[in-house]
Amino acid sequence: MSKILKPKFSNFRIGENLQLPFDVITYLKGMDLDSLMLAPRVDELERTVNILNDAFMESKGDTLIAKLSPFDDERLLAARGLKKYVESETFRTEPGRSDQANVLLNSYNKYCNNITKLSLPHKSAVFTKMLGEWSKDVEVKTAITFLGAETWVENLRTKQETFEKCP
Repeated sequence: MSKILKPKFSNFRIGENLQLPFDVITYLKGMDLDSLMLAPRVDELERTVNILNDAFMESKGDTLIAKLSPFDDERLLAARGLKKYVESETFRTEPGRSDQANVLLNSYNKYCNNITKLSLPHKSAVFTKMLGEWSKDVEVKTAITFLGAETWVENLRTKQETFEKCP
């Protein structure tokens, strides 16, 4: 088994850094701390680590991100629904329908490629920019109208506005 001789704690997440002292405490408690005269120090370490753990778990609880998450899920669902609708239209055989769907799909993909991996503010910026461009770009507006995707786009716009108004 290989050992890490010099761990770089900056490479670990907060929870991983916090777990290390818990593991050390567990290991030390398996020893005779009184004869080693380490009992007071281990007790102090345990108290300190518990304070850190309480603060860490507090920050994982009722945060703004937790409150915004359902609204983010709704706008992502609206975006995903729009994309699936447009993708399905690319298979239609009516004249021009597939071409118009590809126009809208290409624009969507330009903005929303891997959108789920972005931070909440970044997603907001992307959706705002995309919807703003779509309201100005004649080719995209024509594609939206031709495909009858206005309700999908309006639904996404509404979900985005609702997200932006969240407390």
